Parts: sequence; C-alpha cells; structure tokens
Amino acid sequence: MQYVVFGKIIKTENTAKPYTQKSKHVVDYLLSKAPVKNLLDFGCGKLRYSDVLTQICNKITFVDSELQLYRKQMVRGVYTSVNEYILKNYPSSQCISYEKLDNHEVIYDLIICTNVLSAVPCEKSLKKLLFYIKKSLSNDGVAIFINQYKSSYFSRFSIGIKHLYGYLYESRNGYSYYGILDKEIIEKILIDAGFFIKKSWCEGESTYIEVQTNHS
Repeated sequence: MQYVVFGKIIKTENTAKPYTQKSKHVVDYLLSKAPVKNLLDFGCGKLRYSDVLTQICNKITFVDSELQLYRKQMVRGVYTSVNEYILKNYPSSQCISYEKLDNHEVIYDLIICTNVLSAVPCEKSLKKLLFYIKKSLSNDGVAIFINQYKSSYFSRFSIGIKHLYGYLYESRNGYSYYGILDKEIIEKILIDAGFFIKKSWCEGESTYIEVQTNHS
C-alpha cells in the first residue's frame, strides 16, 4: 500500500522483509498452534513465514496490496511475483488483494497479522484493516497480532517526523513510517476495534496478542 502523509509518499510495500529474516520466536510460536482448516495471512508481504504457515494449514489465503502481490520482485529466493509463487508452490492456497476485500466473505479459524499494524501511517486505514480482520474471523476463531516494538536501530527513527504511533523517517529509498507499538498501545487499538483480548505477552523484541470476536 502507498500513503501520502504531510505531502510525502509512504511506500509500505518496501518494508516487507524476506524469508531469510524470519524470527525464531515467531516461528516457534506459529508451529505451536494446532492445525486449522483455513488460515488468513493478513499482510503477507514477501511470504516471510509462508513455509511455516503451511505446516499448520494447507489452505491459506494470503492478503496484501495489489502492488505487493503482482509486482515482480524477489520472493523466497526467486524473481517472480507473490501471486505466481503461491500458484506454483501452494496450489491449495490463494491470494486476495486488500483492495478486493469488500467482496471477500470467507470466514477463517485463524488469522495471522505480523508486523503490519506498525507499518500503517493512517488511523482511518488502520481501523479499516481491523474491520476486515474482525469480519473475517469465525466466532471461535483467533486472530494473532505480532509486532516488533523495540530494537537498537529504532533510536534512529526519533530524528524523523513524529506521526501517529511513531515516526516518518527518510532514507535513500524515500520515506517510511515506523510505528513503535508496545503491548498496551496495541491492546487499546484492538479493544477499540471491538476485539476481546484472549492472551497477550512479550517475547524477545515483539509483542504477541491473541484476540477473538467474542468472550471465550
């Protein structure tokens, strides 16, 4: 997705990290989950955790912007598009662009949203994203929000422009937004969006928050 903030173009598709930068904490946590019938990877980026997710579900829907899904780029070591990679390597799965979610009515048992909230520089867009996740979650389903909230390199962002939950930071590739969201901030965002917190904790440099649409 691309946003315009203070007249500056924020290209969030450039923040997606490759599969070579998986977090061991995140991998171990995802593999601890019981297998499910269908799973939604919301903000799949460059399929950073796709090989892990296929171990708990073989019917995955990968969601990201049209630009992220269909542009040519390096995806898991192959120069292709995210869509083409999914078609070739995960034939039981599919990808849906964020722009088409209004017409997507599938309900999921498990939704994964990893390092996505911190990349959205617009409160209205953040609320819309959470609306889509809430409407796609089954009554007994669980949505998992994982966000890195601290790192030694975060200190450099403070020289940028303060905005929303973080900073607009200029690099040689243009402007980026980095939201620094600790557990308490994310919990409030999710509760305000109508979710019920099932469990929340911190491990390593990331927060993990499991939510449901109803009290369990």
